[in-house]
Amino acid sequence: MVVDNGVIVSSIAEQVRRELDLSKGAVVVGISHRGADVTVRPEPGQFVEKSQVRSVVESELAGYDLSPRVKVRARVQRAADVEGVS
Repeated sequence: MVVDNGVIVSSIAEQVRRELDLSKGAVVVGISHRGADVTVRPEPGQFVEKSQVRSVVESELAGYDLSPRVKVRARVQRAADVEGVS
């Protein structure tokens, strides 16, 4: 089976957004043949752990049975980063 990177990116972003109850546009995903880079921007007062993000992404990627396995890098921005507060 051949799956386009865009399909994988969209499915990862949607799954993370749904499972962690994030707003639309709060998840940014980049993918290459070696890694998936996921950045989450929670709303102020909303707490998300990197381990939660990584777990959701790894679970979603497991369904694609990619070879070689894709390494997941998860980042969670602080609310202050999102709001632009110094």
